[in-house]
Amino acid sequence: MVVYCPKCGDTMDAVFEDTSLKEASCRRGNMELSAVAVQMVNESFFQAKSQPKSAVSDQFRGGSWYCPQDGARLKWVSAKGYLCPNCGRSMPLRLIRHLTEYHPHAGKG
Repeated sequence: MVVYCPKCGDTMDAVFEDTSLKEASCRRGNMELSAVAVQMVNESFFQAKSQPKSAVSDQFRGGSWYCPQDGARLKWVSAKGYLCPNCGRSMPLRLIRHLTEYHPHAGKG
């Protein structure tokens, strides 16, 4: 399996156990995902049978975000948040908040 960096879209160095992501780091951004971020990525993109509900806010609108499942650039859709044009999943705002606050990314992203 492959996971893509939600900040730059590059393939991440990742460790999976069955279909669950256990560890992931972005070489380009010199960024390792915390256990909390890994859990949120799993819940939203790899283990989810249905999309988790999250409130939508313009607070985190702006910048570029990428789908961890397929690497596509997410698109802002009013009242729905950041959606992947390929798989249709959305990036939960709690994940965006966590990545913004705790995961600095070198260069683009």
